[in-house]
Amino acid sequence: MISLRRERLSERIWKRGNISKLKEEDINHVCSYLENPTKTGIWVLNFKWNGLEGISKFIKTELEEKSKDNKKISIGKKEWTEDIKRLTFIFRLFDYVYYSEKRGEDKLFYLDNIDTGDRLILEKINIEEIKKEYSEAFEYFMDNIHLENSDMKIVGGKITQIKSGFFIYSENFIDDEDEELKDENDKIVDLISLSPKPLEIIETFYKMINKISDSKIIPIYSPEEEVFSPYFSLFPLVYNSFVNNKNIRRLFEKSISEYESREYSNCINTIGQIAEDYLIQIYETLFRKICPKGLGLGQVYDLIHSDMTKQFKENLPIEPKIEKLYKSIQNFSEEKTPINSEENKEVVILLRDIVNFIKENNSYIYKKIKSINKKERITFSVFPSLLRENISELIKKRNSTSHRSRIPIGGYEALRTVYCCVTLILWWNKEKQTIKWKENSEEILKDVINRNVGIFNL
Repeated sequence: MISLRRERLSERIWKRGNISKLKEEDINHVCSYLENPTKTGIWVLNFKWNGLEGISKFIKTELEEKSKDNKKISIGKKEWTEDIKRLTFIFRLFDYVYYSEKRGEDKLFYLDNIDTGDRLILEKINIEEIKKEYSEAFEYFMDNIHLENSDMKIVGGKITQIKSGFFIYSENFIDDEDEELKDENDKIVDLISLSPKPLEIIETFYKMINKISDSKIIPIYSPEEEVFSPYFSLFPLVYNSFVNNKNIRRLFEKSISEYESREYSNCINTIGQIAEDYLIQIYETLFRKICPKGLGLGQVYDLIHSDMTKQFKENLPIEPKIEKLYKSIQNFSEEKTPINSEENKEVVILLRDIVNFIKENNSYIYKKIKSINKKERITFSVFPSLLRENISELIKKRNSTSHRSRIPIGGYEALRTVYCCVTLILWWNKEKQTIKWKENSEEILKDVINRNVGIFNL
C-alpha cells in the first residue's frame, strides 16, 4: 500500500514538474501578451549571480569540513562545487528544508523526483544549521515561492512557477538546455515575467541569501525581438484556453514539437494549416456557402475579399458628373439681361472658377482613393488593419517554406508565424461573441466590415 501511494504521488510530481495549473488571471494576462506583445511588454530582472557567495559559500565550507573529517561524500568536489551554486539547487535546498521536517513518505516522495547529484549533496548538509542561519529567508520562501508537490527546476526558456506568479530564465544566457551557470565566474542573468511582482519576490529572496548583486527590474517594450523572446515559452501553456477543436490542438502540439526540435520550416507549414482552417471557417460562416476545395492559404484569403467586393461593390461611391454644371452656366451667360450685364459676366466667371475648383478637388480625392486601394489591393475586409498585415506576413512565410524560397527560415520567423496565427484565432473568437447571429447573413457581414474597417462610413 505504501509503495503504491509513493508511486502515485511520485507520478503526480513528475507530471507537474515546475508547472502547475496557471491561475485564471495569469492565463488572461498571457493571452493579452500573445495577442499584442509590444503593447503588453515584458518585465526583466537583471542581476549578477554570485556563484559561490552567500548561502553557496556556507554550504561549500560545511562540505569541505566534512571532507577533512574523512566523512564520505559520494561525489567529487568539482561536481558539488558546481552544483551548489546553481539556480535550481537553491530552490531545491529550501524545498528540502521543508520536506525534511515531514516524516516518512512525504520526504521520500520529494527525493524520488530530484536529480541524484542534488539529492546526494542535500543528504550531507546540516539542514538545522541552514534553517537557523537563513530562518528569515526560509520563511519568505515558504510564503511567496514554494509550491507543494512540485520540483522547481529552472530550465532555459521554460516557465518556472512560484506561489506568487511565474518567471522564465532567459535562453540568451544559457550554454545548454538544462540551464545553468556551471563555471565559477559570476554571470549576468535575466529572468523574464509579464508583471514585476514575481521578479520582486525572487530579487528579495536572492538578496536575503546573498546570491545576487547589481540587480534591477525594468519593463521592455522594444526592440521587438526582445519583447517576443518569451513567446514560445508561454504559448504552449495557454493555447488550450482559446482553442477547443481537437484537430487544431493536435496541430499546435505538432508545431510546438517541431519548434523545439528546430524544424522551423515544418513548424511554419503546420501553423499555416491551422490558419487555413480558420480562414475557411470564417469564409463559410460569413458567406454561408462551402469554400471551394483545394485552395491554399493565400487563395482563401483572396477569396474572402473578392466575394465581399462582388457583394457590396454597388455601395462604393461613384464619382459625380460635373459637366452638366458647365451647361447651366453657359445658359445663364447667354440670357439677354440689359441691366447689370457686367455684373452678370463677373458672376459667370466666378461660377466657372468654383466649378473648376470642385472638379480638380474631386479628381484629386478619387485618385487618392484609387491609389490607396491599389496599394492595399483590398476594397472590403472583415479584418482590421493590423490583422491584415499579420495574415499577409503569415502567407509569405508559409509560401517561403512551401516553394523552397531562398529566404532564411529560423526560430524567430517560426515564432512570428505562430504570433500571426494566434492573433487571427483570438480575433475570430471575439468576433463570434460580438456578432448578432439573429440578423441575416448580409447584415452580419456588413456589421463585421463596419466594426473592423468602417468602409461603409467612408
